[in-house]
Amino acid sequence: MKKIIIILFVIALYADAYSQDCGKEEINNLKNLILTKAWSENTPTGAVLLPNDPKYFDGSTYYYFDEDGNLRKYVSVAEYPESRSKTVAYYNKLGKLAYISLYDYQPEGYSYQGIAYQANCDNNTVYYKYTVTYDMAGESKAWNREGHSSNFSIIIDNHDILAQYTDTKKLQSFLRINALTPPANSPKIQFRKPAVNDITYINSNNVNLREQASTSSKVIGALNSGKRVKILEVLHMEAIGNLGTYYWYKIQLNGISGYVFGAFLNTDEAQIE
Repeated sequence: MKKIIIILFVIALYADAYSQDCGKEEINNLKNLILTKAWSENTPTGAVLLPNDPKYFDGSTYYYFDEDGNLRKYVSVAEYPESRSKTVAYYNKLGKLAYISLYDYQPEGYSYQGIAYQANCDNNTVYYKYTVTYDMAGESKAWNREGHSSNFSIIIDNHDILAQYTDTKKLQSFLRINALTPPANSPKIQFRKPAVNDITYINSNNVNLREQASTSSKVIGALNSGKRVKILEVLHMEAIGNLGTYYWYKIQLNGISGYVFGAFLNTDEAQIE
């Protein structure tokens, strides 16, 4: 039987190597905003936005809009018994992609993970690194590549792997949504920092897990995008270069504990009454 191997690619970067990181600035901007949240539901003619979670058994797709009705964050999550995937994209006020994190885990077949971001607000430089692994039919392979492109138009083996995410108009067309605006009665939310006992995700690749809450402390491990961690302690706040000002956290995963800077953890959200 002829076997067709579909190789999927992803974007990633080294988390401790930000330089004038415009993408991270857009993420930080959302911390100060009250946002409107909506969900989507697929229909035979295309997707529609809903003001509440349709509670699909295998995942959700949801959207965050600013007070002017601009889409600022897009999240798609799928959880199956033996596989899972998640895409998180951040957009600026003009609808341009600023930062994206993706992962897809398949226990047998392909897996990929990583992120890409606009590095400088004054030009269109986008930094990326992708990792793909393939393990099937007794064959195991891995691909790693990093570099830079422009306008999130990253062509690898004739595939533009971010074509549907590069701006909100393309995302709307890809999802077949007639109107990318929040429906009436959608909840208002505001992002908050993770708290003790929260379960959250690592949002970057090659994040340093340290022995103590300091950049000068010994590195005891590296964490990649999509890793689920539990918050054990919330410690002091620190400003670190272009990463911004965040708390340090003591986290735990797979029975191992250590310290991570808050810029590399997904923020939680609280509904505004």
